[in-house]
Amino acid sequence: FYDIPSSVFEFLLEVSKHNMRDAWAKIVRKGYPFQKRKTLDEISRTRENRVYRNLTDGRSIIRYFFDDGFTVIGNWDLVSFYLRKVRNMEERRISTIKNVADQFLEFCKSTGSAKRILQLHYARSYRDFRSTLLKVQEAFVKKEGKPLLGFDEYVLDLAPEGGKTWQETRDLLLFRIYEKGASWLSTKKEELDIVDADDVDDTDEESESM
Repeated sequence: FYDIPSSVFEFLLEVSKHNMRDAWAKIVRKGYPFQKRKTLDEISRTRENRVYRNLTDGRSIIRYFFDDGFTVIGNWDLVSFYLRKVRNMEERRISTIKNVADQFLEFCKSTGSAKRILQLHYARSYRDFRSTLLKVQEAFVKKEGKPLLGFDEYVLDLAPEGGKTWQETRDLLLFRIYEKGASWLSTKKEELDIVDADDVDDTDEESESM
């Protein structure tokens, strides 16, 4: 049994509707430990679901919105609804994350490389996460003549707790990048086919072109 907060209950009622139901079912399925040769019904009777447990415990479930590889389940509308309803995230922060992800993707597309996306994907610490954003910020200013994001946007929206929730923020950026950039990323399969962040060459794009 789960002691469900009212906000979570309202969220679950909404996602059970037709336009979100199939995506939500896939997300919930990922919350069960893999059991070979067992049906979902058999597993649900014997195993706790981590998605529901995280919802009731106030922990993030964003990682369950990711499918295998560089693909996602659902869309930004579903994610943003979860952020507003369950995580009590302000609209400004949601909008900033979305806009930064969109610009991050467009910058990578303009360079023809998914290297920075890979570095974001494989970031192991807040330092790695911040370092990747700073590198893109610097290159973005040189290329576009304006910053990727401002100081207030970073401090108030991307790292409001001083980096304590950097993994959730990173995952939200990646979700939007993978959703919007799906067709472009499908052309980068060879570049994305690595197993570790250490395999990502950190040579500056400008140096490569000189």
